[in-house]
Amino acid sequence: MKRGVDGLTDKQRRLLDAVIAHGDLGSACESLGINRTAAYQSLYRLRNKYETEKRFIESYDRYKIRIADKVGMYL
Repeated sequence: MKRGVDGLTDKQRRLLDAVIAHGDLGSACESLGINRTAAYQSLYRLRNKYETEKRFIESYDRYKIRIADKVGMYL
């Protein structure tokens, strides 16, 4: 499973590009030759990945503020 710079696999990137190009998931699935269940599973994993990374960034931002308050230095 090869991941690009953005953390997406090639299949995930193709699915998102197809949804953008075709405007809906059904047409995107037809163009890629995959069923809707596989597409929904892929999108579910993408949403979970996004939420996990979003929580990490928010935690890191809070940590930077705590350091700035304590030692007067903002990372």
